[in-house]
Amino acid sequence: MDEEDLADFVTTNDDGIKLELAFSLEQEWHLSVTPADMEFAAARKRSPDEHFDAPQSRIIAYGKNGIDRVVTFPTTLRGASANFLNPKYRQLQSITFDGFGFDRVSNIGSLIGQFESLPKGCNRNPFYGLGMRSDLHTFVSTAFRGDISKLTVVHGYGFDGVGKLSIEGDRIVLPERLFDRIRRGVDRIHNHALGVATDEKRVMIHNAILHAFDPITYPEMRVRYRKDAIVQVVGDPRRAALSSSDQSAVVTAATLSVRPLARKEPAALLKLSQEIEVVTLEQLVERIRKMMEKNSKESTWQTFLIENSFVLKIAFGIPIALVGGQQSVGGQHFSGSGTKISDIVIKAAASGNVTLVEIKTPNTPLLEKTPYRGDLYSPSRELSGAVNQVLDQRYQLQKSITNLKDSSGEWELESYAIQGLVIAGQMPTERAQLKSVELFRNGLREAARFVWTDFRAS
Repeated sequence: MDEEDLADFVTTNDDGIKLELAFSLEQEWHLSVTPADMEFAAARKRSPDEHFDAPQSRIIAYGKNGIDRVVTFPTTLRGASANFLNPKYRQLQSITFDGFGFDRVSNIGSLIGQFESLPKGCNRNPFYGLGMRSDLHTFVSTAFRGDISKLTVVHGYGFDGVGKLSIEGDRIVLPERLFDRIRRGVDRIHNHALGVATDEKRVMIHNAILHAFDPITYPEMRVRYRKDAIVQVVGDPRRAALSSSDQSAVVTAATLSVRPLARKEPAALLKLSQEIEVVTLEQLVERIRKMMEKNSKESTWQTFLIENSFVLKIAFGIPIALVGGQQSVGGQHFSGSGTKISDIVIKAAASGNVTLVEIKTPNTPLLEKTPYRGDLYSPSRELSGAVNQVLDQRYQLQKSITNLKDSSGEWELESYAIQGLVIAGQMPTERAQLKSVELFRNGLREAARFVWTDFRAS
């Protein structure tokens, strides 16, 4: 750049800041600013060891006639700031505006007028170092990280009415409409937060002074409920995770709202129920994996299924209710010995029909190690024993159910068609073994059945 060309100087009447517009032979132009003497005095007072003896200028914008583009360098011009005469922002170094009428610059007066065409949200006054409006500093500090240090705002709205964002190297390119949408979004959030803060401060001051002095004349105030407050917090997946107390409050509110929701929004209630089951099942599957890794014993699995009986509902595919664990199903001898105990007893929710559940560990072998013939395997001793065990419990319960109902008061239990369920082993991986298991368990449907410990229902 040649330094010998045209130059205009403008000093404002109120603070003495000087603007200089210089042109090169190639019609490039540079706008520089020299802060007022009072700012240098403030800087020397703030930092006596730094050299602010002579006025210093900084280039804050440049362009070229014939090209509708201006590149700005937001600069701090307040001497009281530790950032005096340096870039305003830690990361964002320059903001370029394409298509905003800067293709013909002739003097400082017209240039200052042209800055008025910049988008809302931008600081349009060169006396204040340009840049972004103060309430958009969050936009600057959030969007410009890592290697991204430049912004270009393009005039116009694009074919879709908004335009598309792009990141090119160290530069973010934003269409004007998208930039304006961000600005209005920031304004909306900012104003909402101010409103909430004002309400809370008013309530706090009222209660601390007026209510405390005369609670009869000045009843206690509460922060007013804002419509859709719950939707904004809970329904927005971008919000931070809820705290434990918040989660408890949400559960309580949902519980109180179940019946009204069932009347007004039955589909929403069904969706909530399904979502709860999916999330719960995902967590249970992870617990099952850990229990399998630890080689947990039968009693641990029994306790797990009693505490999470809805898993058994998945095995049956119908609503069921838990009766209890380690239940007597009869078979007692005259001597008092020989009582048959079922690991878990459940009943159909609609009919009360009983099912007996026998639980083995995931390590229970389902088949003999060697084929019985060809690719056909026999059920293992442990599996066939478990099946016979639950069949015997079924037999004893059928004989004893009247006395058991009378002695226990469980009158809703019925023995229309008592079923047995064995939970044991893990799904075979070899095709021949899988076939043998399926042949065996599907042949037991009328008396007993079993599922693998990964709860794939038969």
